[in-house]
Amino acid sequence: MKVLDSKKVYIACHHYLKLVNWRSVDGSEWIYVGDGTSLKGSILDDFVKSFFGDDEGVYIVVNRSTVHQTNAQTVASHIFRKREFFDFTVCDQGYSRFLQVSKIGVARRGCVD
Repeated sequence: MKVLDSKKVYIACHHYLKLVNWRSVDGSEWIYVGDGTSLKGSILDDFVKSFFGDDEGVYIVVNRSTVHQTNAQTVASHIFRKREFFDFTVCDQGYSRFLQVSKIGVARRGCVD
């Protein structure tokens, strides 16, 4: 297994985030996925899986030193292992599709065209 360089993944992710065209859902980029203190697991899970596909490799990017490599099927369960809710970005390994989740309980997704 290849060693993950969290800093490089974080930098690449944030570089491409500037180029993302965010998808609108019911007239807004953001959808509700929780109340700011807890995530609604099934909503987040469906939101991730419908965008990435179950087995696609993705990065969960929290900060420069915290990046997790997993697949789309396990993103929600990976997030729920944490005791506190935080801002994070999920991106595919080609840095072309992104999902951002805010600690206030909303998420958005989009692609680099």
